[in-house]
Amino acid sequence: MGDRFIFGNAYLLQDVKQRVAGETLHWQRMNMPFATTRAEQVALIRQFCTEMEEEMRKPVAQGGQVPDDPMSIIEVEQLSGISTYFPL
Repeated sequence: MGDRFIFGNAYLLQDVKQRVAGETLHWQRMNMPFATTRAEQVALIRQFCTEMEEEMRKPVAQGGQVPDDPMSIIEVEQLSGISTYFPL
């Protein structure tokens, strides 16, 4: 279940990157290692968050709007969600 959560977020990030770049949406096979420990899973989600923050700068530069503090939302919702799949 946790792998689906992580891969789902990876595909969402891919989708956002394509949309921001103005590309036609298409699914690409992702070559990602499995995160086997809770620490690896959290690190992977945080990596996605960092990449998403970088993508967010692009629409803002074009006059778009994004949440003021998206990491706080991600920390609460995403990382607490992962603990549902991988309790301590």
